[in-house]
Amino acid sequence: MFSQSIVLSKQIPVKYDWLFGKKIDLLFFYGSILVGILCYCLMQNFEQKNSLLMMVLVANAFGAGPLHLGATAFPYLDKRNFHYFWDDPIRRRIFFYAPAIIFALTILGSLTVLPLIALIFLVWTIQHLVQQNVGILLLYHRANSDEAIPNRILEARSQQLPALFFSLVYFQRVLMNNTTFIIMDIIKGIALLAALLAVLTCFRNLYKQVKAGKYVNAPAFAFWIFSVFSLLPIAVLGKDYSSAFIITLSVHWFQYLTINTILVKRKYSPGADQLQTSAKPITLFISTCLMACFIVLGSSLLSTALTNKNTAGIILGALAAAFGLTHYFLDAFLWRFRDPFLRETVLVFLKKQTQEISSPQNVHT
Repeated sequence: MFSQSIVLSKQIPVKYDWLFGKKIDLLFFYGSILVGILCYCLMQNFEQKNSLLMMVLVANAFGAGPLHLGATAFPYLDKRNFHYFWDDPIRRRIFFYAPAIIFALTILGSLTVLPLIALIFLVWTIQHLVQQNVGILLLYHRANSDEAIPNRILEARSQQLPALFFSLVYFQRVLMNNTTFIIMDIIKGIALLAALLAVLTCFRNLYKQVKAGKYVNAPAFAFWIFSVFSLLPIAVLGKDYSSAFIITLSVHWFQYLTINTILVKRKYSPGADQLQTSAKPITLFISTCLMACFIVLGSSLLSTALTNKNTAGIILGALAAAFGLTHYFLDAFLWRFRDPFLRETVLVFLKKQTQEISSPQNVHT
């Protein structure tokens, strides 16, 4: 763990405790925003007459979106994970039956109540984006240290409530075509006040701890600021879902791929009998991601080429949504570190460099 202590003043000690190292964190957790900006700029120049392949590629950040969906399937290829998922009746329903049901219902719903499926996908996407930020910030914190760490619930609310406000702005600007309703304005006003209160209260909580002698973890603080404004692009950019969300989603996808790649490299040693096949762990991980990318990009391309009134086109388009909603569901359990098994088989490797394993109540999303 790259760690460097400096002092901004006699009262405020600051440390630089990076999650995976300065270069990796800056490049993939923050630098990936440049990919999103590039995709957004390209989208402004694309019209229907342009290449369908390029339109689909740009909307998926050149494959990053589908690749990150494949990462969700990789834990099933771990023998220990598979038995843990299957041997308990409740976990069997969560990890095997429920995903199949969600997938099937998404396809069926797209044929019958498409607007409802689109709304569910939109709302769940926003929740998923925010909760990943909440989870990453918790990973940044050094439990059982002298780091100033805000109350877990308060810190989460300081990210969730700004996201709610930005989402409401998006709903009115895009879905309601900027139509003004007094009720909507009141709701947005309440959401804005709640967001400001949560952010200021969280900052005040942090400041109190610093005054009491705790140090500020600069990367954690920077990521908190980043998370507070992570959904700002959807509020002010784009005329539809793809262009409004592409910047925020690009960052999310690269963050997720980075975390999973590092987990695979740390957890599985070459030749170890931990996976369902004898393939090299990183090769198997990349292959799983590429398979998902091939399926999702292929179905999205074919769906775009077909008319929306065509049943085959609707089904093909629904495949991407089905993979996405299944991913959202599974992620809520695959990264739930209240579970001792996941702390032992996932968290310990993400915290490997410091050997500091956060307590169960501090590290679940």
